[in-house]
Amino acid sequence: MADTQEEEYKTGIFSPSHLPYYLDELLAGAKTVPLLWEMTSKAIEQLQNEPNGYFLVVEGGMIDIAEHENMMHVAFKEVYDFEEAIRKARQMTDANETLIIVTADHGHAFTLPGYLDSDETIFGNDFTFMPFSVAEYPRDFIE
Repeated sequence: MADTQEEEYKTGIFSPSHLPYYLDELLAGAKTVPLLWEMTSKAIEQLQNEPNGYFLVVEGGMIDIAEHENMMHVAFKEVYDFEEAIRKARQMTDANETLIIVTADHGHAFTLPGYLDSDETIFGNDFTFMPFSVAEYPRDFIE
């Protein structure tokens, strides 16, 4: 067992509760906290020279919050930010020396039925007669 008096622990806390949504930060034009990929990069930068290696946990927790609030466009942006954090971690680490595990504590069913051309958005509007898809949640998900 490691001598905990010799160990140095690091944590980054940017909010007393949930962080703001990635999309809200983008639309506001002024970030109040670092984005998830920025926090991930900084953490790896701080830890990468540890002689005994390191264990880093990065959570994209706002995906779940947006899903529970039925805000699919926000959830998509949160997934994008999480994907950027994973991409950054892969860029900054050696694949032969690093194990990156991406998992979830639970999932939400989410489907986009229909067929759109690659240049069309899934966030169209039926009132403007623009192409759109319907996001569907399973019946038991609706509270």
